[in-house]
Amino acid sequence: KFGVDDIINATPPRVQKSRNFRRQFFACQKSPEQLKSTENLNSHITDVLAVLEKNCESRGDKWRSFAYGKAIRILKGTKFKVTTAEEAKKLPGIGSRIADKITEILSTGTLRRIDAEKNDEQIKTFNLFSHIFGAGPKTVHQWYAQGHRTLDDLKTNAQLNRQQEIGLKYYHEFLERIPRDEVTQLGQFVIDIAHKLDPG
Repeated sequence: KFGVDDIINATPPRVQKSRNFRRQFFACQKSPEQLKSTENLNSHITDVLAVLEKNCESRGDKWRSFAYGKAIRILKGTKFKVTTAEEAKKLPGIGSRIADKITEILSTGTLRRIDAEKNDEQIKTFNLFSHIFGAGPKTVHQWYAQGHRTLDDLKTNAQLNRQQEIGLKYYHEFLERIPRDEVTQLGQFVIDIAHKLDPG
């Protein structure tokens, strides 16, 4: 049976002995108390901005995508729930344009711009292809420029590397959420390996 010892034995000695090897806890390895301390109190805003960020990325608008991503990180790091436009405008790093969008989100729960872009072909195609394992933004844009619009287009006409072939074959499986108990088991498995590689 394949287990922790097999991984340890396959690990190069220099890696096993490295004092830089430390457990960097992933979400699956955190206790409920740790997860609560890193909870995103502003998901009511960041979830909407994340859609806008991805839409900009799909159009190749890197600067606006970066700006929205920055705002999302700031809001996730804020230790209180933003409920008013005034609170949003006082956050360091949040510009007036982003603040205006936050105001609209707080008022309506969404953004008119997102609703207007729902049927945009480029955005729909980018969102479809970006879930393929092994496909980054550059590749997705290339596929779109080549005229591909569906998963079947990619299967029959696109040149795919091995990772992308796997990602396309198991596209829907990769979209499924892993059950929490399975995540916990995987987290414990990683912890066991970490302890064996670096007992200190």
